Amino acid sequence: MRAEDWAKATEEDKEIIRSNKRAWYAKSRAERTEEEIAADRRYERIRVARWRNALPEDKKNELTKKSSSWRAANPERQKKSWKSWWLKTNYGITIEDYDEMVEAQEGRCLICIEPTDKLVVDHDHETGKVRGLLCSACNTGIGHLKDSTERLFSAIDYLTKSRQSDNSEVPQHD
Repeated sequence: MRAEDWAKATEEDKEIIRSNKRAWYAKSRAERTEEEIAADRRYERIRVARWRNALPEDKKNELTKKSSSWRAANPERQKKSWKSWWLKTNYGITIEDYDEMVEAQEGRCLICIEPTDKLVVDHDHETGKVRGLLCSACNTGIGHLKDSTERLFSAIDYLTKSRQSDNSEVPQHD
């Protein structure tokens, strides 16, 4: 739909269009591969950046002021809106999907099983597939281990040996 047509549409028409798009996307997403979804996310980021960069400087400033004042007046809605955008853009899930995952995990990290208010989305960096929700410490840990089970087993071996050895002696790795 062209911008001029959208501007003329009633709120009821706009909601119908949004609803149809959501339904199409949900149906379409089930039939698409993770690679296609990731490519769409990259394209959307590029499209928005090009659109914004093509605006005249005064229009950019006007948009910045409007969005800044809206964020200041609506901090909770802004936080939810940003989180929703982040989840959809980076992981291809909705905020409802995220909330369902939190509920299914009972608000606990899948690795350390500790309850937390701030669960982060863990995903496979090669496929983009969401694996679950983790606390920041566990997500950072497996990230630093480069999602490698070999490195993880090596780290477990290292920690086990260091606990068994005398503290004055540096443990040797096999």
